[in-house]
Amino acid sequence: MKQVAKVLLFVAFGALLSFCGRDIKVKYLPDGSKELLEGTVIDGIKRVYGPEDNLTMVIPLKDSLPNGLVISYYSNGKVKEITKAVNGVKDSTSVSYYITGEKSGEVNYFMGKKDGAEKQFYPSGKLKSIQTFKMNMSNGDLKEYTEQGEIIPTAQLVVTVANKLSTQGEFIITAKLNPENKQFRLYRKYPIISETQPYTKVMVKDGVGVTEIFGTQLEESRKVEIVAIYKTPFGNSCKLIKYVMLR
Repeated sequence: MKQVAKVLLFVAFGALLSFCGRDIKVKYLPDGSKELLEGTVIDGIKRVYGPEDNLTMVIPLKDSLPNGLVISYYSNGKVKEITKAVNGVKDSTSVSYYITGEKSGEVNYFMGKKDGAEKQFYPSGKLKSIQTFKMNMSNGDLKEYTEQGEIIPTAQLVVTVANKLSTQGEFIITAKLNPENKQFRLYRKYPIISETQPYTKVMVKDGVGVTEIFGTQLEESRKVEIVAIYKTPFGNSCKLIKYVMLR
């Protein structure tokens, strides 16, 4: 009965707004949430409500794509995130908040990709972490801090190079993290496969990655870039880079 009354209320509300010269449409979703569209799906404002009638998101539309400030909300009504969208993708600075209202982070975007500084904050407002990106790629300059302002050391990438005993023209590169971490991704950049795929993924087993390069693959520089990516306790992806010379 309550659900019927709720539907009738929204129908009446929509009719009232239409009478006032505004085109309002209500769409009910299977999970009990709903979407209220003011205008059209091409140019309008879409408001999304949760099953408890709480506003969860406001999305301005232009040419059928999100354009303008897209705002999401927690169930208590507090703002969760404010993001500027241009032609359907994130652009400019996106700001997120804790459920209590304090700012939790900010990320710079350009044409839908992280580009610039990404910062996280403690509820007290103090800086928790910072790193910079270029077109979604981390520059490898992640810094994390305790709430007292002390920097938290990142892991170290330990790389060793050896010649295979059977031939002097084959190099074995071994990489691991210190302190030990068995959950990390490892890549090498040499020789370059193609401009669109410059890195080769290296298999990691029990916290150790091993890759081999033949002398015939080497060019004059003989320099190899080794990249490890792992998750910190704060949930950040930390990028570690090391260059080794094959002699």
